[in-house]
Formats: sequence, C-alpha cells, structure tokens
Amino acid sequence: MDHLLLLAIALTSTPTPSPVPYVIEVGSGGGFSLAGIATGAVGAALLGILGAWISSLREHAKWVREERLQAYLGMLTLINGISNRYVLVRSQVAAGNTVTLDEEKMLEDFPSAFAALDLLGPVRMSKLAHTLSEAIMKQGTSNPSESSAKAISAAKEAFSDAARKVLKISDK
Repeated sequence: MDHLLLLAIALTSTPTPSPVPYVIEVGSGGGFSLAGIATGAVGAALLGILGAWISSLREHAKWVREERLQAYLGMLTLINGISNRYVLVRSQVAAGNTVTLDEEKMLEDFPSAFAALDLLGPVRMSKLAHTLSEAIMKQGTSNPSESSAKAISAAKEAFSDAARKVLKISDK
C-alpha cells in the first residue's frame, strides 16, 4: 500500500520548471550591436531629410514654372489687347471716323506685368517683352508700315519662342 501512495503522490505533483536565464552578450557576433542600430537609425533619418529636401526643390521648381506661365500669358494677353486696339483705331481713322484713345488707361497694366517678368525671370524674357511693347508703341495709331508690322510679329514670335523654351514646352 505504501507503493500505491507513493505512486499517487508522484502522479499528482507537478515539478516546477527551473528558470532559465537569458543572456545577450554585447559585442559578440551572436547579439545585436548598439552601434549598428544607431547607425541604421541615423542613416534612415538622413535619407528622410534628403528626400524632403529634394521634394521641396521639385515643388519650388513647379511653382516657379506655373508662375512664369501666368506672367508670360499675362504679358502676351496685354500686348495682344493693345495691338488689337491700335489696329481698331487705325481702321476707324482710315474710315474717316474720329476716335479717342485713352493710351494712359490702356497702358496702366504694364507696370505690374513687367514687375512679374522682372521678378520671375529670366532677364531675357523681360528684355523681349520690352522690345515687343516698344515695337507696338512705336507703331501707335499711325498707319503701320510693313516693316513695323513685321517687327511686331517678329518680337511676338521671339517672346513666345523664348517662353516655350523657358517653360520647356515643345512646339511640336
């Protein structure tokens, strides 16, 4: 009977596992190195900063391109409007009608248009716009000669071509 009692005690009691210590050896080939982790974190941070910087450069270039487009379109619209008014006045005068033209009012938008070109650049665009406006102003309301009409056309074409080049727009 003693044997049965010992067997019953042996079956009902569960042995407690002995704790196994976990040891990470710093600096050995089998563990993680703090220097390696720090290097990875610094590298990731630097790549993030570089990516953000490149992205900001691209966004700025996009903004400049869009603003230049608006400035160039504004100048061409202004020049075309003035040129068309002069053509209308000349045709009215040729028909014998008396026409008054308020050139001061007509030219009031030039300062802001030139300021935008001067600010956004390049300098060549501002110079071409001045050449174009001078050709139109020189022609004025007098009867245009063929050479002045060609000068205006050439100046418009030079401005448009330069704008396409600056904006990287192909003409094809």
